[in-house]
Amino acid sequence: MHAVTQGAPAPTRSFSLDVLDRLEQRSAQLESLSCLLYGGAGGGFNVLPDAHRENVLWLVADLASEVRALVGERGPR
Repeated sequence: MHAVTQGAPAPTRSFSLDVLDRLEQRSAQLESLSCLLYGGAGGGFNVLPDAHRENVLWLVADLASEVRALVGERGPR
């Protein structure tokens, strides 16, 4: 059995409400898009012309990048 030592508390992140709102919006949009693209519902995506499929995937990539950037933003401490 290992002894548990108590050190400094783990650092926490604090986000501004604006950042949290934007994260919530973008993550909800990504979730909805993934429902359309993944599994049985993805059939409609597969019949789109190449240009539309590329644009949809570009949108997914942009949303994911924005979420990643928002997670990297720190709010007031």
